[in-house]
Amino acid sequence: MEPTLKVGDLLIIRGGLKADDIHASPDDGDIIVFYNPSDPRSPPIVHRAIKKIWKDGKWYFITKGDNNPADDLRLFGWLVPENYVIGKVILVVPKVGFVMRAMDETKINIGGYVITLRLILLAADLAALLYLCLSDETG
Repeated sequence: MEPTLKVGDLLIIRGGLKADDIHASPDDGDIIVFYNPSDPRSPPIVHRAIKKIWKDGKWYFITKGDNNPADDLRLFGWLVPENYVIGKVILVVPKVGFVMRAMDETKINIGGYVITLRLILLAADLAALLYLCLSDETG
């Protein structure tokens, strides 16, 4: 999706969308995250919605990566059923994805379990939130 999105960008997406919530256009269509129609168990794909089609009682999106040749949708575009759409990108935070990845790569072995730094920080955040909620109740 370069130059719009770069490796290491953190994408904030809005899920629970209907086809009407997604703008499809080759120039300024929404960037959507979706399951691969040929292998839904593979990692999600991020492409721009360039066209919306009503077919057999269902909406489909034709998508394309921004850095893929405009004339070769056969190789680079996808026909995505609306129920395969996970969400659309609403915010891009540059380079934060590198930090998240580094936290996943920092691993600690505890009693046969592997715990990542991100998991430890998440647990600390939840503990702090619980502490704050309980301290508010006790006054």
